[in-house]
Amino acid sequence: MENEKNQEPQIFVRKSSGLVRAVSSRDALYANLISMGLLGPILYVMYAISTAPSGNIPLTVIIGMLITLSIAYIYWMLATAFPRTGGDYIYTSRILHPSIGFFESFLIFFVMITSFVSYDTYLALTSGFSYMFINFGYLTGNSNLISIGESLITNNTVILIVTLILIIIITLLMLMSIKSVMRVIMGLFFITLAIYLIYIGLLFYVGPQGFQHNFSTLSGISYQSVVGQGLSVASKNGITSTYTLYGTLIAGLYFVMLSFIGYANSSYYAGEVSGNPFKSQGIAIFGSAIIYGIALFTIYFAQFYVYGHNFLVAMTSLYFYSPSSYPSFAGLGTIANPSGVFLVNFLTSNPYISSLIAFGVGLQFYMWSLIFFLVPTRYIFAWSFDRIIPTKLSSTNKKGVPYWAVITFSIISIIFEVLAIYTPILSFYTYAMFGFYLAIDIVLIAGMLFPFRKKEIFESSHKYVKIKIFKVPLMSIIAAIGLIFSTFTMISTILPSITGFPIEFSYFVPIIGAGIFAIVLYIISYYYNKSKGLPVDLIGKEIPPL
Repeated sequence: MENEKNQEPQIFVRKSSGLVRAVSSRDALYANLISMGLLGPILYVMYAISTAPSGNIPLTVIIGMLITLSIAYIYWMLATAFPRTGGDYIYTSRILHPSIGFFESFLIFFVMITSFVSYDTYLALTSGFSYMFINFGYLTGNSNLISIGESLITNNTVILIVTLILIIIITLLMLMSIKSVMRVIMGLFFITLAIYLIYIGLLFYVGPQGFQHNFSTLSGISYQSVVGQGLSVASKNGITSTYTLYGTLIAGLYFVMLSFIGYANSSYYAGEVSGNPFKSQGIAIFGSAIIYGIALFTIYFAQFYVYGHNFLVAMTSLYFYSPSSYPSFAGLGTIANPSGVFLVNFLTSNPYISSLIAFGVGLQFYMWSLIFFLVPTRYIFAWSFDRIIPTKLSSTNKKGVPYWAVITFSIISIIFEVLAIYTPILSFYTYAMFGFYLAIDIVLIAGMLFPFRKKEIFESSHKYVKIKIFKVPLMSIIAAIGLIFSTFTMISTILPSITGFPIEFSYFVPIIGAGIFAIVLYIISYYYNKSKGLPVDLIGKEIPPL
């Protein structure tokens, strides 16, 4: 009888995940901060203005941070109650249903492939590293360097070769132990922090008058004339630079909410984070959201203060609506887009500093590719551990690295990188955030229902997870509040009144296709495992082992 019992199929591949808890709360904090990105706003100041020209972005950041904290709180509580690798897949599959969990997590997985890993690697080269050469060439008058920079923006063959090398480097790094990965992440974080501080210091040192003087002198075009001409173009296109409630609380909030993505990434590799989950995930998730909110406010405040709100609206309007009137900048034209990556040339005459900041922006996007490479591999691991996909993909080596998951995602990333360069697939990025926040909505619904659907786990959780107000679980209340704003953000990503473009139903096709694929794959897996006598119905009732 004992032998027969031991031979009964088990729901999980093995009694231990095989992962190693080698990530400290400090490591996780740095990784989450990198996930949101200190240097991204240097490029995104242009997108902020084009999205919300009448928005007070620094003020919106503060509002957005408060909203973000409500969602971050739910991830913190869920990561405390379910400290397992797989993040929201574990939460939604255990609280709601395994099929819903797989559907939700596959949506985020798909968004990360198409919009984070492939797109961010692409942007690292075309909007960051390329400007190292362009900026240096512009300040020194070296046309050869400018040509090299332009080739990194326009030559698809060069872009493909370089981006594939970058992905291969990430893959090799991910095959190292998680502790080694975190050491690299910590080093990269401090590099970007140093560049962030240099940039902020440079902005305040030069000030608005210094920037206006440098711009007029170096470009040969009066700062004031650009403002006058650009605002005229903006007005003709129905754009106002005057701060409005709508611009600050609606359009601006939509943009800012997209900037906070990444604070919960430590929950995806929770099985590798050491220490008390409540403390470690609290520092990493909640702490990173607060720190990043302060950093984001500072960099946007500094940029708007020095460059001038009207100037940025004017430059952006000329860039999008009247490119023939856009300043030529010694023949660079629209390649010198109105982002801080190029505008830094009017903060300093030192080409090394100007190129360093461009390098920082490129490094920031590359770090996004790195972090958002790590997260999907843990999805693959968790799905495999639950037998939804082949169990081989959850294999780990002696260092606790899920190597087949890493290799699999690397291959997928390379395929999508090629598609990103040679096909219109990047157009999906327009609605990618719709799919992302749809998934977040599902997580918040799970958080809201957790105390009621999984009472035993809830009651055995950390005391702060179980806090109640008038007998109603606090996390259910906060999840409901977060759900309102998450849904608002999701809808805002496609509203013509915010995006400025009519709804394009064809952009929904990839999201719908990914959802259908996930459902079909789950059904196939369900019946296949059932035919093998495996207790697949228990997936939603059991928490994976550590």
